[in-house]
Formats: sequence, C-alpha cells, structure tokens
Amino acid sequence: MNTDDNTADALSGRTRALLDLGGWPVRRDRLAAERVALVVAAWQAGARNVAELARAADVSRDVIYDDLRRSGINPSDPQTKKESVMPATTQQVSARRRLLQQVKTLLDSDRGLGALVEFNGRPDLGDTEKAVQMAWSRALVALHGRDRAARVYSGYARDRQRDVARSGLTLTSWDSLVLDTKPVGDWTRDIHGFLCVVCGGTFPSVLIEGLDPACQRCARENTESPEEAAPLWRAYSHHAFVFPGALREELPKGESTVTVRFDTEEHREYTTGDVGLFFSDVTSLPGYVQHSTQVFGENRDAPTAVIEAHTEHDGRGFDITATFTYDPLPEAGEPHPYGFRFTAARLTPTHPAPGAPAEYTDVYAMLDALINGLHGDAGTTTK
Repeated sequence: MNTDDNTADALSGRTRALLDLGGWPVRRDRLAAERVALVVAAWQAGARNVAELARAADVSRDVIYDDLRRSGINPSDPQTKKESVMPATTQQVSARRRLLQQVKTLLDSDRGLGALVEFNGRPDLGDTEKAVQMAWSRALVALHGRDRAARVYSGYARDRQRDVARSGLTLTSWDSLVLDTKPVGDWTRDIHGFLCVVCGGTFPSVLIEGLDPACQRCARENTESPEEAAPLWRAYSHHAFVFPGALREELPKGESTVTVRFDTEEHREYTTGDVGLFFSDVTSLPGYVQHSTQVFGENRDAPTAVIEAHTEHDGRGFDITATFTYDPLPEAGEPHPYGFRFTAARLTPTHPAPGAPAEYTDVYAMLDALINGLHGDAGTTTK
C-alpha cells in the first residue's frame, strides 16, 4: 500500500469537499434572486393574482409583494394590474429599449454644443456632472457592447439635432468652431454615421444643408457662408460611444466571449452579455479588482455566473456580488445569443465607512447607486 498516495487522495477529497461547501453561500444567496426573476416573469406573462403567485412559489404573499416592489412593480395599484401582458418577444427587445431610455435620461439635459469654442471644455456642466455622465456612458458600453451602444446613441444624437434646428442656432464665423479631430487608425466602415459624409475620414462638427454631418474643411468647400451650417449636437461623453460598427456576419458569437471550464473538464464558449460590466477585461469601473468568478448549473446551455469584486474611486468603494444567468436567445435583430443576463447584485459600501448592503434586481438601479456612490450625487435617476 502506498501511504503517500492515499494521504494525497484524502487531502484532495477534503479540499474538494471544502470547496463544495464554500460554494453553498453563493447558491443560497442566489435562490432569492432567482425567485424574484421568476415572480416578475410570471407577472409580466399575465399572472396578476398575488395569492396565486404565492401558492406557486410556496411562499407568503408578503414575500411576493416585496419581490414585485423591489422590481419596480406596485401590485396594489389597480392600473398596474391592467397593464397589457408582455408578448414573448418583449424580453428580446427590452435591452435596446432600456438602453435608449437610459441614454435619454442621461443626456436629455445636455445641450451638446461642445463643437463651439464658447462651449469647449463644457463650462455648462459641473465637474461632478461630467464625471457621472462619462461613467454612465462607459458603463452602458460595457453592459451592451460597443455596437449596440453606438447604434442607439447615434440615433438619439440625430434626434437631438432637431433641438439645435428649433433653436435657430447657426454659425456666424468658422472661427467659432473648435478644431476637428480624426479617429485613431483608418476606419474601413462607418455604419453608425460618426464621420464626415463628404471626406469620410474626420469627425464632423457641423450640419450642412440641414442634413449632412461634415467636418469644417468639407463644410467650407460645400457652402457659401458659415450661416448655412449649424453646430452638430454631441454629448460631453460622445467619444465613449464612437465605434465604426460591426457587420452582422462578424458577430456570430457577439463582440466578446468567455470560455468556461467546468468540473468535468468540459470547455464551453459563451457570449459575454451583461457580465461584461464586471469582467476585468471589459469593465469601465475604476479601481476594479475581480476577486472570484463561479459558473455552474446542470443546464450547460443556461448556466449561472456569480462574480465577487471590489471597485473604488476617490476614497469611495463598494464590494460587489453579482449574479447572471445565460440567455441563449438573440436580441431582436442581432445574430448571436444575448449572453449572460443580469439577475441580481449586492452592493456593500466599504469606503469612506462600511455600510449596510443593498440588494438590486434591476441593473440600471444598481448602476445608478454604484456610479453616484463612486462619483457623487449629481447624476441621473433611473426611470
């Protein structure tokens, strides 16, 4: 008998058993978040009777009321009960719709006149407003991916140009514009319309003939006077969204993927999805440290991911525990699986003083607390 081998096997078994036991708190904390997600899904599918939901979940009605309210649903409001049942495709289109809603919330108060020398450096915005807007914009890109974020932002920016048109603001001199800039590297495409439509190599700063975004050089060559041009609307955080775009055939698995090795030594590749918020290679959070990542679940097509991390900025910090569930279905109009969808998160303040943890089942409510907690209280409030 080889005693050394037996001892090694025993130690290996002991280590594995402790690792399995150590995973229990994560699974325990995940159960409530999964129940909330299922309760909300049942409500949105038309099950509007709290007692029925409580019986199905084998919990008290008080628990169901709390689950719904935490998710922004007031089950006591008669009007809420009359809201239309969401069709099966709603979940697929909701990501883009929620992104647009947040872009509007974030940028509707931004006058977007940074192309003018008078607004160079954006003196119309305070330092905290700038920091919060930039942090939000970068977080939205990490959450949704660069292509979807660029598509939604560019459409919103075109709509905001109407505000400039309604104001009647035109140029009196070409000297009133800040210098144009060019993208880093040569773009082989401009799917979302971020470049001058004439030369295709410079970021535009004006709109000529009321339709075409153009750089200053091309605008001068194609107009008789600066009065024929209007400054182009662009948010303070405009460049966080700038992206040449991706072709459909280039994204069979999305912009980025994660490879997971399960205990069985099986390797699977998954579209990143929302989990990019807290992946160290993708996240925009400052002072970010990713402590651990666990991916598990009997269904390999829809596993659960749990990330524990820490972020801090300017003497403010949070411990983060976030849960995601993989969604193999595509977002409407996109050729790849959605990826890991946000399920729930716990934020625990650590600096400047330890605070009580707060639970979130809505990713935008969680980001609002996190970004304002890190950068100040002058940011947006989610709708």
